[in-house]
Amino acid sequence: MLGNLAQLYQILGDYPRAFEAAQRGLEVDTTVSGPDHPDVGIAWLNLARISDKLGDQRLAVEQIDRAIAIFGQRLPPAHPLRLYGAYFK
Repeated sequence: MLGNLAQLYQILGDYPRAFEAAQRGLEVDTTVSGPDHPDVGIAWLNLARISDKLGDQRLAVEQIDRAIAIFGQRLPPAHPLRLYGAYFK
């Protein structure tokens, strides 16, 4: 739900609010599912897109790397999320 809210804020161009919602969504996903769950990887990618829009490319790359690491540990090589994560890199 928070990830969707973050996307809505992105569409509206309110990147600070989008970042806040995405960060909170990441915290909830991590608490509920554990730090290496693929949903957490998706949350990292969402946060990376917002970080990039806010002009922090270094942080965005770190966040993408976290997502890719999760997908690499938990998903088979040809899984669409692994390919999706690599697309951002």
